[in-house]
Formats: sequence, structure tokens, C-alpha cells
Amino acid sequence: MSVHSAEITTENLLKAVVNLPKNEFERFFSDARKLKRREKRLIAKLPKFDLSETERKIYQQLLRKFRAENITGEEHKQLNRFNR
Repeated sequence: MSVHSAEITTENLLKAVVNLPKNEFERFFSDARKLKRREKRLIAKLPKFDLSETERKIYQQLLRKFRAENITGEEHKQLNRFNR
């Protein structure tokens, strides 16, 4: 698969996915579900950090949003920063 210099937007990605042949479309969603399950398992394994009360609340809020699949890209980046 080649990478184009054009920006990949959600809209462009969705259009590309919708236009995939049926077998590739099904494989795409199967792979996406596997990635989501893997990410959930990894986050569940995160050690309990020595966080301040404020940081712990932010972390818990972000984790709830992630589990509800209602997290923005920026919030997801913020959640990932807790892993470092």
C-alpha cells in the first residue's frame, strides 16, 4: 500500500472503506475489531501510577470515554501519555 502526501481525513477514509470490495471490507472491520480489543487489553494492564488526585480523575475520565468509544483524538493522545 502506498502512502500519499494528501491528508487522510475521516471523511476520505470512510469513503475509501465503503468502496472496498466486500471481502476486503469485511477483513478491514475484522482487523479493526482485533486492534480495538488489543488496545483495551493493553490499557487494562496499565499499572496503577502514582498520580495526583487531579491526574487520577483525568485518567479515569479518559479511560471511561475510551471504553465507551466516545473519546476524541486529542483525548486519546492524552490517555496514551499516561503510558509513558
